[in-house]
Amino acid sequence: MSDLLLNEFNDISIIEGEASLITDSNTYLAQVVEIRMKTYYGEWYRNYTIGIPYFESILKKGVEISFVDAIFKDVIKSTDGVNRVNNYKSSLSATGEYLASFTFTADDGNIISLNTQIEI
Repeated sequence: MSDLLLNEFNDISIIEGEASLITDSNTYLAQVVEIRMKTYYGEWYRNYTIGIPYFESILKKGVEISFVDAIFKDVIKSTDGVNRVNNYKSSLSATGEYLASFTFTADDGNIISLNTQIEI
């Protein structure tokens, strides 16, 4: 598997004037999971049925963090190449910053750690 590598700002990583490619499966799978977690439902013009239902389910008054966690865990588990989520810790700040730290097991048995920050 190969794809363009994204940097910490979600832009294409450019090194010495060239776009960087992902060449290992762990980095690829971690990037796919993070992209899926940050895609809003209906955002992608080619398939309006994918994405996180931020407006429909998450960005509402009184939503419990456990409900939000369940949505994200389902997205992670349903990603091709992910076997299971091993642990999941999250926090939500007063400013709407959702931080998630978790590990998951890939289909090949590798355990992948990911820390992601989502402004919600």
